[in-house]
Amino acid sequence: MDDLIFQIAPSNGSARRLVIAYRGEHEVFRDETNPNRAADRERFGEQLARQLGMPLKEILPRIHTELPAAADAADQQAEELAAQAEPAWEPTAQAKAAAERLLARPDLLAHVARAAETLGVVNERKLVFLVYLAATSRLLPKPIYLLVKGEPSSGKSFITSAVARLFPPGVVLEASDLTPQALYYLRDEGLQRRVLLLGERKRQIADESVDRTKALRELVENGRLSLLVTNPKARRAERIEVEGPAAVIETCSHEAVAHEDLTRAVQAWPNDSPEQTRLVVTELARRKAHGQPQLSQEEQEALWAVQHLLEPAEVVLPFLPAIAKRFPTSRLEARRAFPRLVALAEASALLHQRQRERDAQGRIVAIEDDLRLALRVSQQWLDVSVGGGVPPRAARVWAVVREREGTFTLADLPQKLGGEKTLQRALADLEKAGALELAEEWSNGKAKVYQVIDPGWEPGTLDLGLGTWTPGQTGTVKECPA
Repeated sequence: MDDLIFQIAPSNGSARRLVIAYRGEHEVFRDETNPNRAADRERFGEQLARQLGMPLKEILPRIHTELPAAADAADQQAEELAAQAEPAWEPTAQAKAAAERLLARPDLLAHVARAAETLGVVNERKLVFLVYLAATSRLLPKPIYLLVKGEPSSGKSFITSAVARLFPPGVVLEASDLTPQALYYLRDEGLQRRVLLLGERKRQIADESVDRTKALRELVENGRLSLLVTNPKARRAERIEVEGPAAVIETCSHEAVAHEDLTRAVQAWPNDSPEQTRLVVTELARRKAHGQPQLSQEEQEALWAVQHLLEPAEVVLPFLPAIAKRFPTSRLEARRAFPRLVALAEASALLHQRQRERDAQGRIVAIEDDLRLALRVSQQWLDVSVGGGVPPRAARVWAVVREREGTFTLADLPQKLGGEKTLQRALADLEKAGALELAEEWSNGKAKVYQVIDPGWEPGTLDLGLGTWTPGQTGTVKECPA
């Protein structure tokens, strides 16, 4: 029974709470009980044993040991989340003045990128811009859910955490892991206009595991949470409500993500090329040889004040109907991809609100450069979602294998393209795209033989005819490298 695990909701002042038993990825039993009372644990164990069709004596010792520990862990996590809900930070007059100067600069995002680079981020400006815009979308009626995907050691968690440090205290709520019900117990603190920065996403293989992220999907989709629970003392049901909306940023190093979550996310990939690894190693060596650059308190507080001074406002995009006519709609994913691209453009307009006009109703009027910026930072995801493209890792592999004649295996590929898992996923992406096919699979199920179908196949890309930023325009894209 090594695969039997328990998840318990925080107490929220009640002795009884929801306890869910999983066997691997499958939920096998749930009930409301008091995990700190021996008689209640034994009753829970009896019901679970019947459900599993096994003797009670085989699981009761674990229940007596693990349920109280899991309950304590759930309460501790809820307390840690609540502790991050500090009173709103207030900038000094000096920080406000510095922030106003930054808000008036067309290269505001370049200043953000330089701050992230001071904190250790190397050659990832486009991803820094995307994370920053996603976090700024907390001020929108429907913020962004950003999923940064990459291999272990690719820097995804470091980058998201570095950008989070540029937001004022109390805005970013960090959690390395979430129990299924943890978010419901933030009703006193709320999630409104905050950033939820989550750690590494767990694998979701079985259908039952999709329920573990139900609260997250509800927050992303509806901007608030609502849960009906039983209050045994009052003998009635009570509703727990947590107000949002909140921007959500999460990292992931695998492909076992529920489709229901993927379709709601803007996806991004850090640069995991050997050239990028060389830059990272070189920068680390430079810092160790000459000392670590530091972001001064004045610089950090000025950036905190930038977010503090931003005012939530409705954004209008007068040019959007013309763009919508050019947006590809052959894939159903377009119904969610287009609103998320628009949300990134709205976040850009909000961030540059001191440089945007207002209409008669006080709404911020976005310019085309806001959409150009949104497209530039999300281009890889849009190419994969609606443009017929493949993730960056697959594009690198395709450049090498496209001219290969005959069959090949994973072992035939140059090591510089990445590790075994990276290459496996890249080849799976290319197979799905129709660029190559699986010619043979050996009996052990591990070694696969591939063959290129069409050497002339090219990854698709989304082109909305927006053109590129040119010197002299009043815009925001000039600090974003290709």
